[in-house]
Amino acid sequence: MLLTPEVLTILILNGIFALFSIVAFVLSIKIFLRWNIDSTSELQYKLEKESFLASTIIKYIFTIKVPLFLFFIFALDKISNVITGAMCAAGVVDATNSGAYLIILKIINLYLFAHWLKLHNQDMTDKNQPYTKLKFGLFIGLFFLFMVEIVLEFIMFSSIEIDKMVSCCGSIYSSSSTSAISTLFTLDTSLLLSIFYGNYLLIVLFYFLKNRYIFT
Repeated sequence: MLLTPEVLTILILNGIFALFSIVAFVLSIKIFLRWNIDSTSELQYKLEKESFLASTIIKYIFTIKVPLFLFFIFALDKISNVITGAMCAAGVVDATNSGAYLIILKIINLYLFAHWLKLHNQDMTDKNQPYTKLKFGLFIGLFFLFMVEIVLEFIMFSSIEIDKMVSCCGSIYSSSSTSAISTLFTLDTSLLLSIFYGNYLLIVLFYFLKNRYIFT
């Protein structure tokens, strides 16, 4: 399954992203530990140049990851045609033990990557760059999540067996199924509604509070 054009594209991009993110990770640690905007030393001048390089690398990686998520779903749907029993991308996700975890991690990472991009944008609009240490400290943590996502993606694609029967959408989404996705349908309806509306209220709350508390 690793030799399909869509999967190869994703894996090659992941390899490139991993290489550049390691460079950005090393620079981020250095900047996070030694950054001092009030300093006029040669070290601070060097850090400012390195911060621009690292920020550019991270910005383009995280920006490309958004449309790449859509391409990932497209790739799963495309290879479902050659997997016995799979009717769509959901069948491919359920074909491996790591598929469901990868999807969840990808969605979480999308939100975290978007937060970093927003923080970076706010930092670059201020000449004092007040969020430089914060954004690079955040990336240090995001780096590990990013690398876990890449590893899980490789594991998922390499463990897909095209001659193995997998569940179709009807059985995956059935409450009687034992798939990872079907566990959502075993939850109580009131709990699902509470999670949904609670998440919505948090989004609205943070929308109104972001400028007042986060970027002041």
